[in-house]
Amino acid sequence: MSTASKELHLMLQEEELQDAALLVFANKQDQPGALTASEVSKELNLVELKDRSWSIVASSAIKGEGITEGLDWLIDVIKDEQL
Repeated sequence: MSTASKELHLMLQEEELQDAALLVFANKQDQPGALTASEVSKELNLVELKDRSWSIVASSAIKGEGITEGLDWLIDVIKDEQL
């Protein structure tokens, strides 16, 4: 997953994404051996994102778990930025 981490951090340095919030779905939580949200966060070095709103949500798209929670967080962030 180090390639994903490198690419993510490079992408977030782009000028048009400087102020963008980041929502990561740790999907496939219904599958045996799936990385937890904490493990994905660690692999992606999300703690290094100091000046950015970000969240990681454990999810299972096939079961519909975690999707609403993640999107609710994103809606709240967008609302806060508009105030």
